[in-house]
Amino acid sequence: MSKSRTLHIESSKSTPLVDINTEKQIQLIDGVSIPSNARGFYQDVQDMVEENFQYFRPDTEFHFRLEYFNTASSKALFNLVKKIHDHMHQNSGWKIVWKYEEEEDFMHESGINFQEILETKFEMVKFSPA
Repeated sequence: MSKSRTLHIESSKSTPLVDINTEKQIQLIDGVSIPSNARGFYQDVQDMVEENFQYFRPDTEFHFRLEYFNTASSKALFNLVKKIHDHMHQNSGWKIVWKYEEEEDFMHESGINFQEILETKFEMVKFSPA
């Protein structure tokens, strides 16, 4: 039986919830991303994916549901998505789910831009704010 590998970071006013667990199907990054050190914040998440990619379930989904992110977060998020994308070749059942509010063009366009740069497809999911 595999050992659970987890990374859990509670959300704050400037950082999203991060819930990564190799034994769960859905990995989640949810909230606002405007940390003072975006590279540092997302480095832990990148390291988690890089060091444990072989332990994730074959049907793993990485869900990004961000209300807003700043420029520094954009670069850090792109690097994270690229890291996940790089391992998708070895884990063909993995997928990236990009969720955006129906009235939020910036988040929708960001997902489309990431897809185009990586030459891949995300599952784009529009949702209504609560």
